[in-house]
Amino acid sequence: MRRICLILFIILFSKTLLFAQSDPTQIFKQANEFYAQKDYVKAIENYNHLINQGIISANIYFNLANSYYRNNNIGKAILYYNRAKRLDPNDYDINSNLQIAKLKTIDKIQPLPKFFLTEWVEDISKSQSPETFGVVSIIFSFLGFGLLTLYIYSRKAKWKRISFFSGIVSLLIMIAFLLLAFKGNSYRLSDNEGIVIPASIYIKSSPDKSSTDLFILHEGTEIEVLDKVSNWSRIRIANGNQGWIEDMDFEKI
Repeated sequence: MRRICLILFIILFSKTLLFAQSDPTQIFKQANEFYAQKDYVKAIENYNHLINQGIISANIYFNLANSYYRNNNIGKAILYYNRAKRLDPNDYDINSNLQIAKLKTIDKIQPLPKFFLTEWVEDISKSQSPETFGVVSIIFSFLGFGLLTLYIYSRKAKWKRISFFSGIVSLLIMIAFLLLAFKGNSYRLSDNEGIVIPASIYIKSSPDKSSTDLFILHEGTEIEVLDKVSNWSRIRIANGNQGWIEDMDFEKI
């Protein structure tokens, strides 16, 4: 028994030492090499090691999602594609691969219709990063205040009228983009969305394993977390159905 423990300790220590001696760039490069060699398990291990070190980027999430997808772990793949999308919402490859992964899911849930204006604003706020909206907002703020300054110092009525209305419009556009930046940042930081990880799981009527089974969900299905009691969460899916799920059966985006 002592010999087994010693062997396990040596293995764990050697692995830790190996990672400690490698800088993040080398680990990332090695993970990419494992992926190219179709050794997806080792690629996943290396990408996760970077994340556990606190190194977060859309590229790492994207490559990890690809590794999970190739390893036929659709739930984890969709989870990390979504995490990558939050950091880089306009990336074509991330969005394309996310849609491809969703085609592999079993649950085809028809979402409840939303008010068109609400859906339009949500789609726009998720189409670009908050930083992009922030930069555009700053540009229009300078433009707006510049035009209003021109209005104050201009002596011609025509230029006063043009600069005044143009300045007001620019400031309104600035406010709109600023609100989109705040909404996009709120979406990025939100922790009320999750992905079902197990192959299948029954959603319960109450936070109790012995409670009634309401419906079944499969890996990769997106959920919205509404409430939490102990190690259970009350969730809602896109069609409005609600129920309780154990926290170990999903991961938050």
